[in-house]
Amino acid sequence: MTASSLFGEGEATTGKCLTPFVISARIRPLENAGLQQRVLAGRPLNELSILSPSGKFRIHYDTSSASLNLPAMLDGAGNRIPLSHALYVDNVAMIFDSVCMAEISVFNFAPPPADSNAGGGNEYDVYIQDLGANNFGYTQPETEIPDVPAKPNPRWTSYIVIDNDFGIGFRTQGIPAVHVTAAHEFFHAIQLGGYGLWDDNELYFYEMTAEAMEPVVFPSVKDYVKDIYTYFNMMELLPLYDSNKNLSYGRAIWGVYLVQQYGIEIMKSIWEQIASQKPFAALDKALLLRNTSLQQAFATFALWNFYTGTRADTAHYYKDGTLFPPLNISESRNVTANAYTFQRTAKSYTIQYLRAIRNSDSVYYIVTNVDSKDALAAAHEVFAYTLDVSPVVAPSWSALPNGMSYRFAVDDARNWSIVPLHAAGFFSSSETAPFPNPFNPKRSSLLFPIPAGTRANTMLYVFSSSMELVAEVNLSAVLIFGKQCYEWNGETSKGGFVSTGVYFYVIKADGIDVRGKIAVVQ
Repeated sequence: MTASSLFGEGEATTGKCLTPFVISARIRPLENAGLQQRVLAGRPLNELSILSPSGKFRIHYDTSSASLNLPAMLDGAGNRIPLSHALYVDNVAMIFDSVCMAEISVFNFAPPPADSNAGGGNEYDVYIQDLGANNFGYTQPETEIPDVPAKPNPRWTSYIVIDNDFGIGFRTQGIPAVHVTAAHEFFHAIQLGGYGLWDDNELYFYEMTAEAMEPVVFPSVKDYVKDIYTYFNMMELLPLYDSNKNLSYGRAIWGVYLVQQYGIEIMKSIWEQIASQKPFAALDKALLLRNTSLQQAFATFALWNFYTGTRADTAHYYKDGTLFPPLNISESRNVTANAYTFQRTAKSYTIQYLRAIRNSDSVYYIVTNVDSKDALAAAHEVFAYTLDVSPVVAPSWSALPNGMSYRFAVDDARNWSIVPLHAAGFFSSSETAPFPNPFNPKRSSLLFPIPAGTRANTMLYVFSSSMELVAEVNLSAVLIFGKQCYEWNGETSKGGFVSTGVYFYVIKADGIDVRGKIAVVQ
């Protein structure tokens, strides 16, 4: 049975997880009449069922050789092995048990609620069906749970449907595909039953975090890497919060980054917040509770994405970074003879990588817009910026240690981050730009990458725009992004934090004199 015969043509033939489409079919009428009819028809019908070894799952399957849904293991060539349905079902049962152990018992997410014996018992029901080529599975919300008081994002009981062999036409085949599907779909069951279902404009976040759980639970299966190509080619256009559920899989790299940077606890914290507020606001709150900010986390995420592919550093950034596709460079210009002006626009929570080439030398500029007000309103406003780059040091511009310089101009510096990187990585000079800039001292520290060879007794002097000395600090070092950095928490010499505004700084150490400008926003 093909995907088109099962679901009809249109919305549900996009591959991998069909959960957003079956959820949309419950919320509003779809153009895809075949999918609409299937969703409203309810649970699939299978011939038999067994309990998983833990007794927590009931696996429904067919045994008749005439059934199009008959499960099967695959041989080395991806072909179905006759009379192997029992082994396939046993594998499915054990895999779902291991997923439950990880996501519920170890990671402590809220378990899906019982379904009042809807599938023959109060175990969680998994149905094995032929879903067609590359449709891995879906999680179907079934009965709304009557919370008191009523919530705008009600919780639901659910069941899962997965493919019967993951054979011909699947990008990841056989049992490895069962692994990622179980981790992905059971996390949907957790989302729906434990924390609630917001409207279908928010399904992108459900999808990106479910896919991010795949390498967390089963790190040996790399199916998620296949989707990164899409995001790496669209991150300058696709905001992190965009509601397009078809493009959610590629953004799973954001969830992978969060878990690797902050631990699995950050994912749990986000979903605890989603129980009472929409995903983007919940994400912002969860990061604030970890004494960081969404703006800083996203700027760091942009940096992590740079260190992938041929530039991968798996010790300090993504563990699978060597497997990632080439990063798309938004614009590249030769500045060997003359300066050049990048005049561009960006939406909030997008990333652009610009390259300035001087002879055999290159400088990459990572530009991110982090306008959270726009993102929370899903306004998708377009913001303009100008980046001037020069092959030599220009007066009043920010100088780089290779003799080049740049000037970044925007209407509101509080909503932007720019990080210059040498082709070989961080500049090892005292003139490397601090980050995040702008920064909020109530949410994060300001970090200054340490020049190679710098010794102790380094002093930071911060001046107001009227050149009044507001802070004099003996800097301490921390390890961040795998690099040694100086850290300043934003406190003044009189106590309390510096207020919103523009400040000048000077770093002095063993003859090194570094000067620059920072913006503070609270």
